[in-house]
This record gives sequence, structure tokens and C-alpha cells, in this order.
Amino acid sequence: MNDTAESKWFVFASGVASFVSFYFDFQQEFKSLPINLSLALSLTAFGAAAIYSVRVREKLLAHQRSARFIHDINHEYRNILSETFGTALQNSEQIDSILVTREREIIETVCHRIASIYSGLIARPCTVTVKIITKENENVFCHTYARSEPKSRRDRDGILGNFPVGTGENTGFDIALQSDPSGISHFFCSNLPKSKKQNRYRNRRDNFEKYYKSAIVVPIRSQTSQQNGSNNRGFLCVDTLSTNSLNEGYHIELLAAFGDQMYNFLSLMRGTYRLPLTTIPKV
Repeated sequence: MNDTAESKWFVFASGVASFVSFYFDFQQEFKSLPINLSLALSLTAFGAAAIYSVRVREKLLAHQRSARFIHDINHEYRNILSETFGTALQNSEQIDSILVTREREIIETVCHRIASIYSGLIARPCTVTVKIITKENENVFCHTYARSEPKSRRDRDGILGNFPVGTGENTGFDIALQSDPSGISHFFCSNLPKSKKQNRYRNRRDNFEKYYKSAIVVPIRSQTSQQNGSNNRGFLCVDTLSTNSLNEGYHIELLAAFGDQMYNFLSLMRGTYRLPLTTIPKV
């Protein structure tokens, strides 16, 4: 039944039937109007309502598909953690290299799923990237760790290695690390070229407009009252070439949730989360 209701032909037939009914009702209500004018007004009113209806329907379907992608992401995390912490890996002599390979593969898969979610939500192609933070002496940098497009053109055209963090050279990363009154640390801009012209946005990548024109960046980190400061692992970013498509509401909330989830996964894979064997309950 759902497949039939979602069929384009079914929607088209329903639209034609609705218009015919609407036209006759309109003509009965305004009998004094010429037929041509009555038809034109009916088409205009119905057309506007139909376009709005189609957009609402597309957003609803995008949200429904998002649930499946979110389920897939949790499956990926669950399966790899189950394999990693199973007895088979405990005796492996190449455990470090296996962990690194598995971690990156899953992060790339998750980036692809998140990109699919955002592409559906805004009906525009989106790219999702994970940047990992590293330190050299007192300097903080981040580098691309995984991307939803494994062979992205932006990585082939003038590859940049480390991006400085906290120096003012990369506005998105610097702002994302700051505490936000809303409770969600993030960087958001719906029109990066405009912000650049207004001197409110800087990017180490001079030709960034070739690859994206709006973006959201959230930190991948843990920040609790028990910690002294925060543990920043990196950044989760979503961007698109379309301006004014990403919003500053639930799009940020959703990305922040994925960032928190990713922090937990990385912490498990890298040994940050661990319990003394004597504290593990026997079930």
C-alpha cells in the first residue's frame, strides 16, 4: 500500500483528479467569471498548492529515509565493535594495524550515510568530512581523516596537509571549538562566499568556493564537569555547494548527535574507554 501511495503515477493521477474537482467547485462559486479567467485562476491556485504539497511530501520521505540511514550507522558501529572486542582479535599479533584499518573504514562508511541523510533533507548534494586533531609542540592542527567521497576532487586538486586550529586561519574550526550559549558548540554559515567578502570568514583553502558554499562544523569531543576542559578529537563537517539550504536549527542538532556518537566510537577503538576487569559485572 505504501509503495502504491508513493508512486509518481499515483500522485499524478490524484493531482489531476483533485484539480478537476477543485475547478468545478471554483466555477460553481464564481459563476460570473469568464471560463478562461476561471480556469487560469484555478490553475494558479491549485498549482501553488500542488508545489507546496510536493515539497512537503519530499521532506517527509527524506525524514523517513533518514531513519533507515541512522539505523544503518548504528549497525555498522555495533558490528565492528563486536568483531573488534571479540576473542578472535585478542590473540592477533597485528592488532594495532587492524584497529586502525577498521576504524577508518567504519568512519568513511558513516560519513557516507550522514551525507545521504543531509542530501535528502535539503535536496542538494552534500559532503561529510571528519578531521582529526593533532598537536606539534604547542601548535594545534587538524587533517582530513575520512570523507563521504573517498576520491574527492578537493583532495586531488591542491592537497593541503595540516590545517592550523586556533590561529584565525580557519574560521570554521576556531568557532566550532568555542562554547556556545545554546549548548551546542558549532560553526554554521549558509553563505560562505558572502561571509568571506564581509571579512567574517577565512579558510586556508583559497579556492574553497569551488567545493562548498555553506557548511556546518561540530567538534568531536567530550566535555563534562568531571573533566578539566575538554577532550577534542576532531571535527565533523557537512557542506554543500548550495547556499541557504542548510539551516541553523535541527541540522546542527543532528550533526552534533552524530559527532557525540563518533566520539564514543573513537574512544572505544583507541582505548580511552576501559574498565578494570574486576569491575565488569558477570551476567
